[in-house]
Amino acid sequence: MSVETLNVLKKILGKLPKTSLSSYDYPIDIIIKLIAPPEHVFIPNLVVDDRGLSVRIDGFIHYLKVEPNYAPCKFNIDRDVTDREYSVVFPGTIKVVSRYASKIYLRAPQGQTSCVTIESLKVS
Repeated sequence: MSVETLNVLKKILGKLPKTSLSSYDYPIDIIIKLIAPPEHVFIPNLVVDDRGLSVRIDGFIHYLKVEPNYAPCKFNIDRDVTDREYSVVFPGTIKVVSRYASKIYLRAPQGQTSCVTIESLKVS
């Protein structure tokens, strides 16, 4: 490892929550996976209707994109889309999320169809 990499690791270890164990007791392979996830996942052109769809992610969601000629898409992370709890990605835009998720739930507005692309970084 280079000196720069070790310095970055020391900074990250210093920011981990304090426990009864020393911060340096975290295995280095876990720290490296958090810094640089081993796998990039790209899921293009998911067709989503008003019944909804769930997609297993098991990693960090990087972004969601809705194709311009489709309806907006409602989404929620690790919980189903409800009438009161969701976020929206509008057509022709990219929503940057940067959050770990097991699953992402997607739903188009009533009677419409959306086309969504998901990019994530797989941790496990």
